[in-house]
Amino acid sequence: MDAQLQIRQNAQEVQDYMKTLFDWEEQQKKKDAAAAAEQVRRQTSSTYTAPRTATDFERAWKGLKGDAALQTQYLQQLQAFHLPSIFKQSLTAPVLRSIVQRALSGVAAVDPEQAVALLEGLSQVPRFDMTLMCLPSRDKAALRSEWDAVGSLMDMDSPLTASFMALRKRFRL
Repeated sequence: MDAQLQIRQNAQEVQDYMKTLFDWEEQQKKKDAAAAAEQVRRQTSSTYTAPRTATDFERAWKGLKGDAALQTQYLQQLQAFHLPSIFKQSLTAPVLRSIVQRALSGVAAVDPEQAVALLEGLSQVPRFDMTLMCLPSRDKAALRSEWDAVGSLMDMDSPLTASFMALRKRFRL
């Protein structure tokens, strides 16, 4: 009887040890994956410099597709007053939508002043009004809800909020 009890205890200890080992291995895999992802993120973000032309911007933007954090960092590199000279006559509706969406959902959370400046810079791009008219209604609805979400988080008495709301009229949302 004592031998059976000892065998059960030993089996339980082995099971506990194996479970602890398995959990540790899983944690290590997650840590390694997170470290590798962060390294790739750092390398990728340093690869993309501020664009000089719309083609440069679109090439980089497509390379960052699917990674909201990197797109946000990329937009933060831009100086808003350069946007009209970068895009000139080349701003397309899909690019406009994606930039506005990332400015509202990413940049505004980190730096609301930068987000407002980017939106102001976009509104100064030549043919902005024409490009805006080319946005599908579903995209406008999505941007409208993003705009509402950001606006609800802002201090209503702030001059920044007033600029933000004035830009909403400019974007016809």
